Amino acid sequence: MTNLVEEALWPDGIYQIETTDPVLGGPPNLATKDGLSNIQAQQLAQRTLFLKEAIGAMGGAAAATPNAGNSLNIIVKGGMYAGRGDTEGNPVPGTEVHAMHTQGPDYASQTAITQDNRFFWRTRENGTDIWTAWQEAVSQQSFTASALLASDGYQILPSGLIIQWRSVEVNGQETVTLPITFPNDIFQAIVSDHITDGSVGNAHYLGTNTLTTSSVNVVSLRHSDLTASGSTVRLLAIGH
Repeated sequence: MTNLVEEALWPDGIYQIETTDPVLGGPPNLATKDGLSNIQAQQLAQRTLFLKEAIGAMGGAAAATPNAGNSLNIIVKGGMYAGRGDTEGNPVPGTEVHAMHTQGPDYASQTAITQDNRFFWRTRENGTDIWTAWQEAVSQQSFTASALLASDGYQILPSGLIIQWRSVEVNGQETVTLPITFPNDIFQAIVSDHITDGSVGNAHYLGTNTLTTSSVNVVSLRHSDLTASGSTVRLLAIGH
């Protein structure tokens, strides 16, 4: 069996088979009236291929789906691509990903949505195989959700920087547990004295000792005689 030859063309019209036309198969040729029964099918196939390629050039066609072992890094044709967890160029290896590839005259770009609903983008200059690193977008919803806005709370910024704060009673020297544990490291911890009655005589010398990703050791000494004394301490810790 032989398939019709398809070309990306847009015929002005679709041939109408007349009652006087003989039923003839074979390669269609409108000029010679050969293969008359196949002319309509060929014209429709040409229009279909024409539309497919036109939509693909705009970045909206469903293109071939990269499977395991394939790569998002070598795509040169605009379209939507689906990748598996081990597809090269996956922004989050191990998860499925759908990527929109747009090919411009001077550069290419890709946007991607992963199986866990994260959104990424990157670009590539034409003539090179080098993509920029994937950048992750942070929605307002996820940004707000990464926070505890309370008297003891924290805020996780898109860069990964985390700011935490606490208000706690410290008598002499105590270890203050942070609202959450820093995943990687703690950079700084700052303490200040909260004088409830406004008396300078009740002010304290405050400092920090041991810093860990989950706690800060705070020292509180009375200003007047440098003895251990209770104080309401306001703590600010910065890490990532």
